[in-house]
Amino acid sequence: MPNIVERRWLIAVVAVLALEVAIYVSMAAMPISSADAEELVKGARQLLEGVQGVSFVYQVLGIFTNNIRIAALEFVPALGWVIFLASATTTGRVLAALASSSQIPWQLIALSLFASPHAWLEFIAYSIAVTQGTFLIYSWRKKRLLFESLRTLFAILAVLIMLLFAAFLETITLSFGLSGDILGWALLLAAAYPAYRIAEAISPRRTDEAQREGQA
Repeated sequence: MPNIVERRWLIAVVAVLALEVAIYVSMAAMPISSADAEELVKGARQLLEGVQGVSFVYQVLGIFTNNIRIAALEFVPALGWVIFLASATTTGRVLAALASSSQIPWQLIALSLFASPHAWLEFIAYSIAVTQGTFLIYSWRKKRLLFESLRTLFAILAVLIMLLFAAFLETITLSFGLSGDILGWALLLAAAYPAYRIAEAISPRRTDEAQREGQA
């Protein structure tokens, strides 16, 4: 059985992640007019107000629902790239708008985003989604849709878990500020090792090795 998390797939995810971060930074660094900044900040505040003033659970579900909607579209071959680029560009421009309206250097605004654990989970989840959509096109041309369908199910499950955990961590940050980010990193690091062990245990390659050892 082929390895679902193969090397070239991981390389593709990392490449898309690097592109995503590059778009955020380049869009945040670009000048923005006062009118555009005001409009983007207003929209961002409306989204934030939409998840505030409710219970912790509803905040998590509200953030998760918004993010999973984006990821679901990014799984769609070809269309996913349009959504991915539009979403990354918009996020970068929001960073520029926040920097302009607050008179804080955009570098600090971007750094505050990159310092949040939930942001990296979202970045990686979106990268997985658009990468898998691309691999579906490749598999259709190579006539290996059955295997790619299995990897798509794996990718969907991974994205669901990551975005739900990201929503949980973001809600903690909204509730506790910097202390929430610190707690979020602690929780993320604590979850990283068990997640790695689970992925290692279900790896087809490891399963094949175990079978060969048992036959020896």
